[in-house]
Amino acid sequence: MSHSRRQTVARQRMLYTGETFNQARHALERLDAAGPPIPEASPDQAALEAALFQELGQIDNSAWHTGDPAFGITSITPQRDELVMRIAKPFLPDVIAHIMPTCADDDSGQIYGVPGLRARKKNDHTVLYRPGMPGRIRIPVRPADWDKAAIIGFTFWWENTQAPWLTFPAEWHPAERAFVEANPERWAFGNVLYHNSGFISGVLRRVRTLHGPHIDYWKMWVNGAICDTYGIQLLWANGGEHVTVVDRLRELAFGLNLDIKLPSEQLCRCGPDQHCYIKLIQRDTGNTLCLRRSTEKPRDEEDQDPLGRRWTERNRQRREQLCAAYGY
Repeated sequence: MSHSRRQTVARQRMLYTGETFNQARHALERLDAAGPPIPEASPDQAALEAALFQELGQIDNSAWHTGDPAFGITSITPQRDELVMRIAKPFLPDVIAHIMPTCADDDSGQIYGVPGLRARKKNDHTVLYRPGMPGRIRIPVRPADWDKAAIIGFTFWWENTQAPWLTFPAEWHPAERAFVEANPERWAFGNVLYHNSGFISGVLRRVRTLHGPHIDYWKMWVNGAICDTYGIQLLWANGGEHVTVVDRLRELAFGLNLDIKLPSEQLCRCGPDQHCYIKLIQRDTGNTLCLRRSTEKPRDEEDQDPLGRRWTERNRQRREQLCAAYGY
């Protein structure tokens, strides 16, 4: 690949990953020149990314501000067997609290977060992995900031819960193993969801396509995840418009091999005051991606519901107090 061509590809990749130009350029230099500019994850890596993305998709972001990055992710650097995921510092407490496993202090046996997920802290980053299973996600954050963010996140979100990733830092907790065994359709290694994880991972690796100057909130969930085919539901308010997101996700070199599903299941109005959705189908798998875009007014506008505004403001104040108390 010529120097000028590599620069062009790096700039286009930035639209999908959020990387800086130098990050994208250096990442491309490490890839096989014949491979795609956004590499697919290996099956084991994809399974970890899919599990983590589904937990990120359920974070209550009501206390975040309009214009914040989707899911708190500022950028990613995808590799075959690793994903570097950069999280904006203010959102790291929420991310840790929702992806790291917790269990209720009762006999329900319920595990929240990703069962088995562990954090190995290095000098300037933290590696997320599951002991005895392939796959790793690297988050550039200093150990001291990771520890502070973990305390803040768990104090803010959870009461009467245990954190097996702290009590069993390098191995699975018996409660996690029992939970996985009791829910094989969701967590068994090698099941249908495991084999379908590549599509979910592929969306995560292109999450920056959603970003816009006014994005207000976002959600992600999966329908029919344990079936042969399934549908990813991706919801956001304001932010990127369908015409931009769809064009990028369908782009031949950088996209996900998608077709627009027409005609009966198509509904896209994208008017100034209307909610809309557009459904895309992956040609080689039959899995679907439903993009749902809302045009609700931003939360911080004066005409927001007064009760909602007070609740959001209380949460923000409490978060600020916790951050100040722990010097975060």
